[in-house]
Amino acid sequence: MQISIILPVYSETNSVIETVQLINALLPREVLKEIIMVVSPRSTEESVLICKRLSQQYSFINYIIQANNPGIGWAFREAFGRVQGSHVLMMASDGETDPRAIALMIQKAKETGCDIVTANRWAKGGGFEGYNVLKKFLNFIFQRTIGTMYSRKINDYTYAYRLYKIEALKGHAWKETKHPFLLESLLRPLKKGFTVEQIPVKWHARKEGKSKNTFWQNFEYINTALGIYFERQG
Repeated sequence: MQISIILPVYSETNSVIETVQLINALLPREVLKEIIMVVSPRSTEESVLICKRLSQQYSFINYIIQANNPGIGWAFREAFGRVQGSHVLMMASDGETDPRAIALMIQKAKETGCDIVTANRWAKGGGFEGYNVLKKFLNFIFQRTIGTMYSRKINDYTYAYRLYKIEALKGHAWKETKHPFLLESLLRPLKKGFTVEQIPVKWHARKEGKSKNTFWQNFEYINTALGIYFERQG
């Protein structure tokens, strides 16, 4: 197994450095194929300079400036076409995804042979640290609704912390360009029959910067789920 890690970057600085340092310390080089840092064209100059410096410091890091629209969905989609590993890890550069969980994902993938391992904040042993109470309640309702709609025993569809076999990311007609892509990137592989396992992971509030995932984008998630669902019925 060789893992390509995708790190979208918007305005993060110190958290990017900390994330990279932890990954480097935790993953052996025979497992870590590369880190692709996808930098938004709207990123701050400081963020860009930090990514450039990290790519010079670590031979396994490449950084690119997004060529398309600055949404996080575009960031992942652009990186998918560049990965060289047998597996792809989606995570964040703002501290919301703890790199210490990567080893658990690898272990689960090896034990089960599944196509996707997804982090689950709602499972026993998972949780939320610093999450808005109202957003947590709405998240709970949304996750249960999607689970019922798709008849799956998955109860965290939007946490973009996942390990994929590269095959599970190929051949999809991706449509989303912003945060709803985090949902689409799980639902479309499920639709095609790829297998998913879960591990409990704690979500941590970002250490810096401001989230671009606004309250109103929750309704876009619903549209995404319904759109893919009815494609599935057709």
